[in-house]
Amino acid sequence: MKKKVKVIFYPKEKIVEVDKGTNLWEAANQAGVYIDSVCGGDGICGKCRLILKKGAVETKSTTLLTRDEVKKGYILACQARVEGDVIVEVPVESREKKRKILVDKDAGRFRALHPSLKEKVPFKYKPLVQKMYLTLARPSIHDNLSDHVRLYRYIQRKKKIPVMQSGLKVIR
Repeated sequence: MKKKVKVIFYPKEKIVEVDKGTNLWEAANQAGVYIDSVCGGDGICGKCRLILKKGAVETKSTTLLTRDEVKKGYILACQARVEGDVIVEVPVESREKKRKILVDKDAGRFRALHPSLKEKVPFKYKPLVQKMYLTLARPSIHDNLSDHVRLYRYIQRKKKIPVMQSGLKVIR
């Protein structure tokens, strides 16, 4: 059983207990703390910056932080794994920003022509891309298909998709 460690996120003072070795991006998600991350925690955008105030983390070196930022204690949440109890601050640039949908004059005119559009129309949230975590069984004598065919088969069964295909660049 893995050792549990405590992570405190400031300024909201949210506390969460996670397994040792969990990255701070996942810990923030468990705590309900929003951290800006365009890449979804894959370590390529550099938006999920945190400031390490206290504690120890294991982190990979990155070119997404300057030397000055590293000296000030900045780390990337998706690249930092907790080694013990940790206190971190979510800087302003990584916090959730209030967003507003901008509507132009033409949209207002269109609504005036169609009074039925004045009520809010709920829409179904269905992203085009989804991240899936999966573990495939190793190939065997009884199941000796190529990796990409076994991957397609697994996804088709899991998501109930009748047909899957991809281009050669994706397979490479």
